[in-house]
Amino acid sequence: MIATKTEIKAFLEMTSTAKDGLIDRLIPVIESDIREYCHNGFRDENVYLQSSDILFTRNSTSADTITYDGTGDGFTDSQLKAGQTIQVQGSYNNDGFFEVESVSSTTLTMYSTTSRPYFQEMVTEDEELYITINKVKYPDALKFVVSQMTNYKLTNHDYGVSSETVSRYSVTYNTLDMASGYPKAMMSGLNRWRRPVFV
Repeated sequence: MIATKTEIKAFLEMTSTAKDGLIDRLIPVIESDIREYCHNGFRDENVYLQSSDILFTRNSTSADTITYDGTGDGFTDSQLKAGQTIQVQGSYNNDGFFEVESVSSTTLTMYSTTSRPYFQEMVTEDEELYITINKVKYPDALKFVVSQMTNYKLTNHDYGVSSETVSRYSVTYNTLDMASGYPKAMMSGLNRWRRPVFV
């Protein structure tokens, strides 16, 4: 993940635990917003595994796993490690981003639903497809941006409201100053990581 709840609260100088549950739910949403806005998966092109010998297992009572049943030390040789975010591409049902809790040569174990209740769940799948699994490497500078975006979501419930009148209630939305649900000034901090999209 880009930033942990502890890191975000440190940036925001928050000591109360009252909004911890909401911050947990916001973290994956904000990460997804950043990737979409930047058109960037932040893949580390030097740390990856490509194979058609990959099994995805959804475990309802324990952690989801990705298993490598090819030859060699698979995940270990590929330098995938515990604590990393990975991106899966090329599957039928499991393309996306996952948080790795532990790694062996043949198994990536994701954080269990009790540890990370709001991250993506897998679909059990064992297909003869060529799967790519990349380590995701987020720049450290993104931690501050994530903290700002989290604070915005925590404190602004009427996104984009530029004026509001109480008597004969009226509200004006200033969508020109918004980008992807956040103030443009805030999102401009992400522009250095944006990638062009050619249609």
